[in-house]
Amino acid sequence: MSKHPASDVLRSMEENMPTTGEVSSKLDTAKEVLQQEAKKKGMFTSERKIATDAAEFVESTKEFIEEKNRGEIFQEIVKDAANAVDEMTKMFSENKFFSDRYQMVSMQVQLRSDARKLAQMRLTSLKSLFMTLVNSGQFRTLLSDIVELVQTIYRQEMQAAPKIIPGQTQLPISQEAMQFGQEATSFGSKLVQDFKEGFPMAEDKKLEVKFRFNQILKTISNDPSYKSAIDGFFTLMDQIHFYMLQFKEQAGEPLKEKTQQLWYSEDSALFKLNKDLKLFVSNFTGVEPLDILTEDFTKFWQLAMNDERMSTFFWDFRTYLIDTINNPDTIDSDDVKAKWNDLFDRSRILLNDPKYNNLWNRIWVGLQICLENIKNDPLQLKLTNDAKKLVQDLFLDNWNPQFTSHRD
Repeated sequence: MSKHPASDVLRSMEENMPTTGEVSSKLDTAKEVLQQEAKKKGMFTSERKIATDAAEFVESTKEFIEEKNRGEIFQEIVKDAANAVDEMTKMFSENKFFSDRYQMVSMQVQLRSDARKLAQMRLTSLKSLFMTLVNSGQFRTLLSDIVELVQTIYRQEMQAAPKIIPGQTQLPISQEAMQFGQEATSFGSKLVQDFKEGFPMAEDKKLEVKFRFNQILKTISNDPSYKSAIDGFFTLMDQIHFYMLQFKEQAGEPLKEKTQQLWYSEDSALFKLNKDLKLFVSNFTGVEPLDILTEDFTKFWQLAMNDERMSTFFWDFRTYLIDTINNPDTIDSDDVKAKWNDLFDRSRILLNDPKYNNLWNRIWVGLQICLENIKNDPLQLKLTNDAKKLVQDLFLDNWNPQFTSHRD
């Protein structure tokens, strides 16, 4: 049993693809056997305790599957990903947009011409993003740390902002008014410029942000599941960007023609995959918080893709992430440090742009709410606690279980 019991449950379902009813039936049988075994042992024996706790864990697993896999959603996701391979392969083969991005993921394919392999890898990583988000507390912690870092930068900007206009002097009233007007004008011009360029951040705070971000990157680079999840995020962003570009290019065509050519037609395998993945995650985040986050992010991305400064920044930042995740030993090199400093300064300018500021912060708050909802999901907590209790029974308590062996 791993440290993520929900992940074990879902991985087993993916490998075997049973129906929820079949899983529930087998778990009921297992629970019954464990309960019968427990009754054979003395009231306060360790053997009775482990059998009882194992039965509780089996029941929690059953509740988790029945609640989170309503409508066989997990099995549908596995089928969706398989069905979408041909559609995505064609998309990659026929559009320069994707040929320009074929290496812009951490788990790179070697052959540019192998569009099918790339499609399979991208679909696997997309699925991995959602599953890792749900299953891994550490991965959610990494995302929360990123949110906190962004908010730290924003707080530092606000704290550095002057609170009042410079004080008045003891000049005669007419001269004082003139002096005050000049100071106010000068102050206003400087304030506008500071908001555009970002207020100076203390060097120790800047180094702290850099150190913490580097630690996050190193953690991701050392875990294939996390790398795949990051690739899944890039895959999702590429799909959204591509669809929006397609929509712009075909804006003048009749709606019926557009739905036949674009991803969101009802018979699109990619559309169904994205829809089912969102539905699956909403079982943990709640429907409304995820809908709000999705809507805010879509609005933000529409603004960003029409702003050369923002789109260039995200492209450069993506390149930086890919390079450092693939080569974590280079993080402290002079070249990578220079790239970080440039990206950091540009991000602070964009962070304070009134065009993005409110929406930007809504996204971070919305993401944090979704992460907290996943973390505090009652069934996930119960499954984790029952798993911990069972592990403690098996390995940590000071007793020596002796089940009766039965021979045929």
